[in-house]
Order: sequence, then structure tokens, then C-alpha cells
Amino acid sequence: MASPLNITKIPAPRVQIIDPTTGLISREWYRFFLNLFDLTGSGTNPTTLEDLQLGPPTVTIDEFTAIINRANNADLAPTYELGTISPQNSDNVSITGGNIDGTPIGDTTTSSGKFTTLNATGGIGGGNF
Repeated sequence: MASPLNITKIPAPRVQIIDPTTGLISREWYRFFLNLFDLTGSGTNPTTLEDLQLGPPTVTIDEFTAIINRANNADLAPTYELGTISPQNSDNVSITGGNIDGTPIGDTTTSSGKFTTLNATGGIGGGNF
């Protein structure tokens, strides 16, 4: 049968850590520290003291300054005017003006179209006019 969990509480502040009669750790503090040891894995934790004593990687002043400057310069990066088409759904774009020079319309996927004026520089074929 598994042993019950040792719930030894922290000793009262009046209990000295070192027993004045023996010069060794007092019974109460020994039980408390042993309980902490048992609760934290009894030394089977894969984390070593060396792992716990490692700090963050060292960064030189020049590297730190470069990081700060990079972050500050990001705010100064040029912003480009995206125009009114950028927030639209790419499957349903409304073009209300401008030119579409040199762009084949219906070349990949044919569909119908409505035009108010059509100027053709070449032959027009297919369908009924």
C-alpha cells in the first residue's frame, strides 16, 4: 500500500533551525525540508542545479542597440497607398474606373460582360451581335 502524503507544515518562526543542544538541524525543520525533497521528486527531477543557474544568453551593447534601432526603424518604414481594391473580396472586385491596359479579359475563364462603349482594334468574332 502506498504511503500517505507527508503534509508536514512549515515550522513556526520560534522554532530554531539549529538545535542548540546538538548543534544539528532541528527535528521540525529536518522533517519540513525532507518533505519538500520528497514532494519535488526525491532528486529524480531531470533539471539539474546547473540548468537552474543558467541565465539568458549574453547580449552585447552593440547587439542590444541594433535590436532597438531595428524596432524603431520599423515604425519609419514607408507605407504604400493600397488604393480602394485592397480591402475587397478577390472573387468579387468592383472596378469603377481607370484602365486595364494589356490585360486579357476572359482569356482563362470566359464569361459575359456589359460594356457601354467597345472600341476594337482587331476582329470581333463569335456569338450574336
